[in-house]
Amino acid sequence: MNGLMVGGKKSAKDLIEVLGNKVAVEVVKHEKGKTASGLHLPESAQDNFNNAVVIAIGDDVERLRVGDKVIMPNHAGQEVNIATVEPPISFVIMREQDVLCIVK
Repeated sequence: MNGLMVGGKKSAKDLIEVLGNKVAVEVVKHEKGKTASGLHLPESAQDNFNNAVVIAIGDDVERLRVGDKVIMPNHAGQEVNIATVEPPISFVIMREQDVLCIVK
């Protein structure tokens, strides 16, 4: 898998190859009540969803592309931490079907 290194630092896409219908996403932190893309969330939904950016996809993924901004459930997928690189890298691997929507 060919990945870009920014400033000489390895990214998750340099270190992993996602399989099947799985996607790797980097969760984007946002201010309370508002997504990173500017969507306002009702209080009842603020702690249930995360914005994320797709950083790698498996061969069987049909709708998502690397770089897509998505909304995902807060507890979807499996969080992965790679501590053997500096700085450590953290991302979530999840099924494509668990992504709620693509933010355009």
